[in-house]
Amino acid sequence: MSLLGGYLYSTYLGGIINLLSATIGATLFFVFSNFLISRSFQLEKFSYYTKIKEGFAKNSFWYLLFFRLVPIFPFFIINIIAATLHIPIRTFIAASLIGMLPGSLIFAYVGNNLNIEIVNNDNFELSTLISSKIIVVFVLLGITSLIPILFKKWKYD
Repeated sequence: MSLLGGYLYSTYLGGIINLLSATIGATLFFVFSNFLISRSFQLEKFSYYTKIKEGFAKNSFWYLLFFRLVPIFPFFIINIIAATLHIPIRTFIAASLIGMLPGSLIFAYVGNNLNIEIVNNDNFELSTLISSKIIVVFVLLGITSLIPILFKKWKYD
């Protein structure tokens, strides 16, 4: 779907449509998960859950931003984890918007280039759309999102 936004529209319009759609979907899933999980499971009885919840509460925006920028886990897992940790919805939405922006634009860019490649080229190759530069951008964005957490840890140690 993200590629389709760039394919049908431009990189920026497709990227913004992708971003808003993904954020709305993630937020609805977050709210639903929060409602369902808080009524179904008693996670507080597990000691490791309490420790994770306390640590995550101090830096929830930055952790969420990291997980959105660096797609290590599927987004639905991140949504469920954020819901079980009772992250404030404003924090969730802000981190989701900022964290999913680069990916939305990159996928729209690839979709837009797909449109250009198909129209202009008879010998289409997938490798022309995805480069190592895109992967490096995701890694650097992820590292950048960890700087505030590391700084806070260094400051108080």
